[in-house]
Amino acid sequence: MKRSSSTPFAVSLGATPVRPKVLVVEDNDFIMKIYKAILQKAGCRLIEARTTTEAQIVLKHERPDLIIMDQKLPDGSGIDATRLIRDHADLKNTPVIVVTDGSAASDEQARAVGCSACISKPIRVSAFGQLVRHHLDARPKSGSPADVCQVW
Repeated sequence: MKRSSSTPFAVSLGATPVRPKVLVVEDNDFIMKIYKAILQKAGCRLIEARTTTEAQIVLKHERPDLIIMDQKLPDGSGIDATRLIRDHADLKNTPVIVVTDGSAASDEQARAVGCSACISKPIRVSAFGQLVRHHLDARPKSGSPADVCQVW
């Protein structure tokens, strides 16, 4: 396996680089653009959802390497959605980073339902990058695209 020079997260498994898939569940267009710019620059394949319902539909067809979940969404709580993800056999080990309002109660709720990490708004790009890198690097190495990360 060798790292693809054009995409920091991508690993070449033969001729075609494999890019990690990241599902971002965020209803704010401006914040979604920030996530998109950071993750695409890092070589990730971004899957977007604006609501918990959209995320559920996506997760019927996709198996992301990482999920970024906003705490407050138009049709429900990202924390409740994380609870459902953890109950799904195929997704229970997928890392979920919940973006909270920064209160201790929110972070505690997120961890209680099994989120992998919490980060609070406003997002610091360097902290976000480190958190994403940590969770993608921690994925199983058997064919996983995330064993090389040097973007932030």
